[in-house]
Amino acid sequence: MKNRAKRIIAIGLLLSTVFTCSIPVYAGKEYFAFTTNAVDKRTAPGKKSDLEQAAYVTTTYHSTNKSVAINVDNGSIYGVATGSWSFSSPTKSKKLGYMGYANMKDTFYIHYDPMGGVGTTIRGQYNP
Repeated sequence: MKNRAKRIIAIGLLLSTVFTCSIPVYAGKEYFAFTTNAVDKRTAPGKKSDLEQAAYVTTTYHSTNKSVAINVDNGSIYGVATGSWSFSSPTKSKKLGYMGYANMKDTFYIHYDPMGGVGTTIRGQYNP
């Protein structure tokens, strides 16, 4: 009888652990839409809502075929930022790793460099 009770408790603990570990956690998703100017700019502020040290950027619209470079940063020249990435058309999700530690609940921005693509309108979403 004691072995059966121990087995039931062990199975119950195992199942509760499996269900607890399989609950999905979603990072905050921020949408952006901007038209590039002749200078570098930051846009689309968003709070980091997870501990993963990477940002994910997806572009859904690109009005020209000119390249634009973007990265995600915390608004400071010397702050935490991801590597830069250039593209010239809508893209699938791109993972950009942070260089430095990105704190949860800090505000991050899309930072762009027009690279000759001045006047290009870009829309998409990102998870800081």
